[in-house]
Amino acid sequence: MTFAHQIISIKPIIKFFWFISSLAVFFTDNIFIVFLITLVSLVFYIATKSYKTIYNFALYGFIPLVIVILILGFSGTPSQEEIIFTFVSIMKWFALGFAAIVFFVIMRPFEIVEVLSVFHIPRGIIVALNAGFRFVPIILEEWQKTYIAQKARGLPSFSILKLHKLPFIINALSIPLLINISQRTEDMYFALKMKGFTFNRRLAIKAKSLSIFDILILMYSLVIILFSFIL
Repeated sequence: MTFAHQIISIKPIIKFFWFISSLAVFFTDNIFIVFLITLVSLVFYIATKSYKTIYNFALYGFIPLVIVILILGFSGTPSQEEIIFTFVSIMKWFALGFAAIVFFVIMRPFEIVEVLSVFHIPRGIIVALNAGFRFVPIILEEWQKTYIAQKARGLPSFSILKLHKLPFIINALSIPLLINISQRTEDMYFALKMKGFTFNRRLAIKAKSLSIFDILILMYSLVIILFSFIL
């Protein structure tokens, strides 16, 4: 079993605790803990090849934030403490970005249902979150495919100098996109039906034995959460 497969095979509830432990990076200024969380998130990010997924576009949103942090951190004549604080702040945001992308990649369909059911979340909310959890990347994926297909058919590139072509571009993209999304929605519905999912039955979680890797990740997550609030 490869390391990437071990990560993907982590029990859903432990994946959730690992993600929570990554969020704990914002509750501590301890450099070692911040570095450790960032390192683990980066290792998972590379091992699972999350950089090849549609979720990786989220990292582009961090670029303006990093630039702002660097400008604020190096304005004037920064002291050594200010420089360290600046780079620690950047590490925190990248730790969050890597962890969030990995979490969305390794969470299999319906695992989010299992996790939320543990905390007795109302089933209506669970269904809505589970649908959104998978439907947002479907929209992004279909938009990318539609745009590439339409570009191959001669769709002009959009720029500020070509505002008059914007209605044509929107029309060329929106209709195929809506058709593809409707088809994917129907596929999702039939997948739910085939898996026996109903809105009236209680969602049960089967007891499963933990692997050594599960135990290690769980221990790491609990220790990180604990020390993030202590140190």
